[in-house]
Amino acid sequence: MLNLPVLDDQRFEDIVTEAKKRIPQLCAEWTDFNEHDPGITLIELFAWYKQMQQYHLDQITADHLRMFLKLMGIVPEPVRETRANLLAAGKGIQEPFACGERLYSAGGVVFELEESWNPGHVRLCAAYAGRNERPDDITGLLNQWKVFYTLTREETLYLGFSFSGAKTDLELWVEIDDRHPSPRNRPAGPDDPPPRIFVIEAMDGARRPGTGAAG
Repeated sequence: MLNLPVLDDQRFEDIVTEAKKRIPQLCAEWTDFNEHDPGITLIELFAWYKQMQQYHLDQITADHLRMFLKLMGIVPEPVRETRANLLAAGKGIQEPFACGERLYSAGGVVFELEESWNPGHVRLCAAYAGRNERPDDITGLLNQWKVFYTLTREETLYLGFSFSGAKTDLELWVEIDDRHPSPRNRPAGPDDPPPRIFVIEAMDGARRPGTGAAG
């Protein structure tokens, strides 16, 4: 990380004092250094100009930040509306919401639905994980809101959903836990495992793993 120099390193009083100290060397006849002297007034004026220039030189403006980002090949995205994901946390939320309906956050921010949403239409009801033919049932961990399982090589995570009414397209939102991030762009060592490849598959009406019952 670069150590940026501090350009605004003098106060107004420091600049005036330094200028007064040089007066005897430049003009020995000038002996009145009080504020009522017209020459001192001019010194204070130019000291104020100098202090203002130092202040502005020491600032990093929004234009500077955009130029720095451009040097790194980063172009900021244009201004656009804010988007958010919704979570139906209450058990009583079952009624569908129409496209364009307005929702309000706790802080009073207004959001509009881009598409219709039925919070009671799809429910995550089962979860299994493991690498053998009879994976572990981890359904009881779904409501704990914790990182409950770390998949290793050739392991599978099964998620079961229940639908009420006609079946529609299902969008699955996955959020990566980054509280223990892995180092990126690090040269691979001889003992490092190969990169993980995740395969996502959907089964409609298939058997629930390890039970033989219809899912």
